[in-house]
Amino acid sequence: MEFMNRNKLDYEIVKLKHAGKTFQEIGNQYKLCGAGIAHKYRKFLFRLFKCYHQFLSSNGIMDAYEFLEFYVSIAITIAYMEHMHDDSLSVLRHGEPPLLAEFYTDIPPFRNLTEGQVKTFETRIVEEKDQQNKTYADIGKALNLTADKVKRMYQFYYHQKCLKAIEIIEPMVDFSFIDYIFDYSYYPQVRWQLIKEEYSDLIQGLID
Repeated sequence: MEFMNRNKLDYEIVKLKHAGKTFQEIGNQYKLCGAGIAHKYRKFLFRLFKCYHQFLSSNGIMDAYEFLEFYVSIAITIAYMEHMHDDSLSVLRHGEPPLLAEFYTDIPPFRNLTEGQVKTFETRIVEEKDQQNKTYADIGKALNLTADKVKRMYQFYYHQKCLKAIEIIEPMVDFSFIDYIFDYSYYPQVRWQLIKEEYSDLIQGLID
């Protein structure tokens, strides 16, 4: 209860955001800038997650960071914890209702993915994203994953390809190839396209 009393504004920001308000609209309501509201929203969700994690861990419930690794979205992770462990968490909240559970009612079931499952999902995600132009959300629905998890797996696939390409190309050029690539774009799939366009003769073994 003390935690929520100290963070009443942040608590309201989260409720308003998930009720459909934009960060700017919430900022207008509280006479704050939208960017500041977005920062407060993200910071509060992580603090709430840590609070839930510590409480559940102290009661012998598995490491909540495993939930976060699977769902990636911290909001969905919190909602999952509220759905699955709310008898415990309601004690922590002194009877206050869950914050995010009502906004996420169709959460993929949590599971620990094997290395083989990850590879299978990764292959399908890349194919459906690149060749069929599907959205992360659509792919996630088909695979029972969150859109955030699909996005992370997609980008990690290309990040790994970029790192392998850098190992090959870096010794063969007279400049910092790694800086060149990482300065070019934030997105690993975009970096990979540049590498393919400019150095395809050197990385044939990495091209699908």
